[in-house]
Amino acid sequence: MSTGTTTSRSQRNKNDNSWLSGTTLWIVGGILLVIIAAPLAMNVLGGDDTPEVLEGHVVEMPDEGRDHVAEGTTVEYESEPPTSGPHYASWAPAGIHREVVQDEYLVHNLEHGHIVIYYTPDTSRLSDESVAKITELTEEFDGQWDAVLAVPRPDMDVELTMTAWNHKMELDSFDEELVDAFVEAYRGRGPENPIR
Repeated sequence: MSTGTTTSRSQRNKNDNSWLSGTTLWIVGGILLVIIAAPLAMNVLGGDDTPEVLEGHVVEMPDEGRDHVAEGTTVEYESEPPTSGPHYASWAPAGIHREVVQDEYLVHNLEHGHIVIYYTPDTSRLSDESVAKITELTEEFDGQWDAVLAVPRPDMDVELTMTAWNHKMELDSFDEELVDAFVEAYRGRGPENPIR
């Protein structure tokens, strides 16, 4: 009789220990999942993704949607230049453009994770250093989901304006550190197919 009780008590202790081990594994697994997934969730949910070097320079813009509209449609954007919103099904090729490109194409570029650099059509305002750097960036990053392109924009009060999806930075004068940081922070992170 006492042997049965001992066995039964021993079996219960063994079962309790198995349950404890399983519970511990679930708790540890859950903690690890939170540690790994939290930064990703913050990025996806629009957490603060502005690197320290860009703080005070980058403005996070409201999301105006991402619907497609027929080519030829003129869209009134809330931001200047636009950083999101309805756009054409086609986008502009990477590289340096000498002619103005319609916003409706460029917003699709942003959706793809591209960086659009706007410069004043009066290129005499751009130093040789800034032209060389912009050229280098457009040649280095020309993928479908992570390109850099530069386009003229009349009537800008600043030398350069950089845009990414829902982000904008205006520069009164060329600053290579800020330009590089903006490209690194936002390139390849558009909503259609983020690759970084």
